[in-house]
This record gives sequence, structure tokens and C-alpha cells, in this order.
Amino acid sequence: MPSRQSDRTWPFSEPPSAEASTCWRILRGEEWIHYVAHDEKGGGWQFRPHGFAPESEDAVVALREIVALDPSVRVLADLPVGWCAWRDRKGAPWVRAERSPDER
Repeated sequence: MPSRQSDRTWPFSEPPSAEASTCWRILRGEEWIHYVAHDEKGGGWQFRPHGFAPESEDAVVALREIVALDPSVRVLADLPVGWCAWRDRKGAPWVRAERSPDER
């Protein structure tokens, strides 16, 4: 069970065990997280690579696994539902924007 210390430092409003959508290429370290979306439906999180990843690469993991793979996503914990963020290269600052209606 996580300690109270880790509970206080967890930045997301969702618990560490919340589901996050990603792809196997990110999980294997072959791709970096380029795009993040905080979905309007259900408030879920998506973490997508810079390169194309087919549906067969889709994976669902605990949010804590994504944070462990790339701690830079912690700064996106306050990303509003219906918004997204992206970066041009690994390590670059995140750019935030509201998702267009056709992306929601």
C-alpha cells in the first residue's frame, strides 16, 4: 500500500491505479510520448507516440506506469478534461490546447 507521503505527492486527481491508454511502442521504450489527451468521456488519459502506432499496438496500463516511464507528464496532471498537450521532441516543453469538437 502506498505511503501517505506518496499520496500527497501524487499530482493527478485520478488514483495511480487509474487506467491510461497508450501503445506498446511507448511501453517498450521504442517511442516517446508526443501527445497527451484528457478525454471528455469518463475523464480518461491517452498517451500517444510521435510516430504512427496501429490499433494492434494499443495498451491499457495504470497511470502510475506512465508517470514512471516519463515523469515529465506530471506537469500535465492539471490538464482540464477535453484538453490535450503535445511536444515537438522528448524533453521539450508541453504545449496545451483545448481539443476541437471532432477530436473529443
